[in-house]
Amino acid sequence: MIMLVTMLGIVELGRGLNVRNQLSQAADFGARAVLMNKTISDSGLEAVIRAAFQAASPDQLQVTVGAEVVNGLQFRTVSVSYPFVPLTWGFSTGTINLSVSRRTPVI
Repeated sequence: MIMLVTMLGIVELGRGLNVRNQLSQAADFGARAVLMNKTISDSGLEAVIRAAFQAASPDQLQVTVGAEVVNGLQFRTVSVSYPFVPLTWGFSTGTINLSVSRRTPVI
């Protein structure tokens, strides 16, 4: 029984890390899009990020695009989050919100 619970926990951890890795990759695609085209619109940037994210429910992906200035240098910010729902019964009662942020200089 202990072995089964341990194995299920490892599978859930692996699923969570996989989704987190996909979020990171999608945010990196957005950062590259900003570096390649500094005039990309927020909706265009969101489309690039959504196209890069491959998950069971991509419609639940939340993308926030913004801008900020730090020490006179302009940045585009991207925040990507996704509600991860563990499949293993009894280990979690809700969702775990996974998120990744990137800040890219506009050169």
